[in-house]
Amino acid sequence: VAEITAGAGVTAKGVSNFGADVLVQSGASIKAGGEGVRAFTPGGGSASIENDGAVTAASNGLDAISTGGTASITNATGAAVTVSGADAGAGLTATGASSNLVNAGTVSVDSSAGANTAYGLLGSASSAGGSASATNTGTLTVRAGAGMAQGLAVGAGDIGSAILSNSGTLSVTAGSGGAAGFYVANAAGVSITDTAALSVTSTGTNYGVYAASSGASGAIGWPAFSTRRSPLNTLPARISA
Repeated sequence: VAEITAGAGVTAKGVSNFGADVLVQSGASIKAGGEGVRAFTPGGGSASIENDGAVTAASNGLDAISTGGTASITNATGAAVTVSGADAGAGLTATGASSNLVNAGTVSVDSSAGANTAYGLLGSASSAGGSASATNTGTLTVRAGAGMAQGLAVGAGDIGSAILSNSGTLSVTAGSGGAAGFYVANAAGVSITDTAALSVTSTGTNYGVYAASSGASGAIGWPAFSTRRSPLNTLPARISA
């Protein structure tokens, strides 16, 4: 299919313990008034999406969900995901026992028309020993208004690990809601690597990194580094406030 235009986009649903996999081929175009592409499976099966085409959406661009397995999304080199509007959420979002997000193409998220938090890549892990990882090697742009803007964002409760990496171009902009290049809601271990350009600006509070790990009494925030390499390197496995 060369082009799909629909309110609900495309959904692939697996049966219990079986996978749900979606491939958007090169040259294909999906334009949705809500969520762009979703892969969902219950049980221990995996849910995965690979985008080699162009997806435009009003809520989430690509969304992979597995209730007991791994959820993964790859936005390939040359592919594009564009999310904009008052209900804009995340460009790529994955939820599973473990999750893995990779952007090698272009992702743009703009929720400035509303008050939502805008996420570039948003992942979560729910199992002990699981991991939530988000990697940007392409171009990632996130813009929010009254809500917060977060570039690479993950959470793994207090039982999994969070792994964030940027070697591409990452730009995060917001109004009063504040902005963060890297955001970890909570995890037992945290690893963050940045080797490229990171720009974080807002009229609220700005963070290059905002991270909390289990056992910490609070989160740690580093001042944002604007349009230059930020000396984050790799943080210790555990961050304590």
